[in-house]
Amino acid sequence: MCELIQERQKCPWLWPDTIFNMTSSGRKHKKALDILHGFTNKVINDRIEQRKEHQDTNEDASDVTAIYSSSNRRIRAFLDLLLGEYDQGNITKEGVREEVDTFMFEGHDTTAASLQWVIHLVGHHPDVQSRLQKEVDSFFESIPVDGNIKPDQLKDLNFLECVVKVCFIPI
Repeated sequence: MCELIQERQKCPWLWPDTIFNMTSSGRKHKKALDILHGFTNKVINDRIEQRKEHQDTNEDASDVTAIYSSSNRRIRAFLDLLLGEYDQGNITKEGVREEVDTFMFEGHDTTAASLQWVIHLVGHHPDVQSRLQKEVDSFFESIPVDGNIKPDQLKDLNFLECVVKVCFIPI
């Protein structure tokens, strides 16, 4: 799946869904996505069934998967929170699946893929790359010899922050 996404990122002609879906990579991507969604749907449906079984016995279904903090306060599982919202009509089943997909699959490689995308785009714009290089070089020249960088010092990398923000599509 990651390779298919990376291939698509590197080929601008594959960015439109209509074109990508007609390619062999698009078909492989759809097949892999169907498998992932099938797995997620099974997890959701199994949990819905567990909740129904516990409802029949007047038990709180969230107790089954609850985690208790050090103060013995019950913390409900995220899926139970989503299903509670689903029960109240605040989210659709597809919305629940999308959220579950996010925390089950999509977070594992996001940072690496994002950095790869930024580097790819910067590499296609030598003027931006040159300006970034100058900013980063001057930033590291101002760092003490011990090399420790404090979080508040990162605010000096203004152009880098702008470039990263421009590279990401707002959600």
